[in-house]
Amino acid sequence: MWRGCPQTAVRLREAVNLDSLVIGSIILWSSLKLTMLQYLLLSLTSGILFGLGALASQLSAGLTNPLGTIGLIIFFSLGGLVQAIAMRIKDMGSTYILIVGLDALFALLFSIFIFKETYTALKLSGMFFILIGCVFLTK
Repeated sequence: MWRGCPQTAVRLREAVNLDSLVIGSIILWSSLKLTMLQYLLLSLTSGILFGLGALASQLSAGLTNPLGTIGLIIFFSLGGLVQAIAMRIKDMGSTYILIVGLDALFALLFSIFIFKETYTALKLSGMFFILIGCVFLTK
């Protein structure tokens, strides 16, 4: 047992309590921030998976191509599972809207870069407004 000055012991205990409080506050703050980061990463991952599901849907040629059909089932299933996890962090309405917007964005990008589809400025501006609407609806 330590036999130093009682005042030093009191100061040491106060310092440890203050440090514990500060460390606890930092951990709590970082976990809240991490939760939001996790939510955004899960939503982004789900949007990408749903976009890949749309890509596989096109490749399935109306469910006649087995490889495309298997991809469609896998990507849409994984997208739904990741979305369900994201909904544990935030409510269903805003999460669903965000992921549907991301899905639409990735489906559009895949159609442009993989299938070489073209879009008019009017269609692209429509997509822009859909994404802006999704951002407003998640707030």
